[in-house]
Amino acid sequence: MYNMYPGTYMASQQATLAASSASNEAFEAQQAEHDLRIRVEHLAVVCRAMWSFIESSQGVTLKDLEARMLEVEKQHPDHQGVVTCPNCHRPTGLRTGVCIYCGAPVGDGDPFTDHAVPGA
Repeated sequence: MYNMYPGTYMASQQATLAASSASNEAFEAQQAEHDLRIRVEHLAVVCRAMWSFIESSQGVTLKDLEARMLEVEKQHPDHQGVVTCPNCHRPTGLRTGVCIYCGAPVGDGDPFTDHAVPGA
């Protein structure tokens, strides 16, 4: 049978190929996200284990750890200041956009709503 619209077939094939490629890319992105989540969960376990060891063997308190976390945050080359988290009310850095303690979003970039911690 003669195809009156030869360009239509070619466009259809290209669209099918593009859709297949996009589907493969989406699957690969989901796999990468899954792998990253597993790595983060593993690192969280390692951090909890190290903290448990340090806390019990060195007598370091959670307040000491929080103070050190802020020191480390301030030393980062991209440090953008410290604010009080609106959720847990702890001081946290602005660099990541989320509280380092509870994960709540912080710092919308508005200097009138970001509450800088004195002396930070």
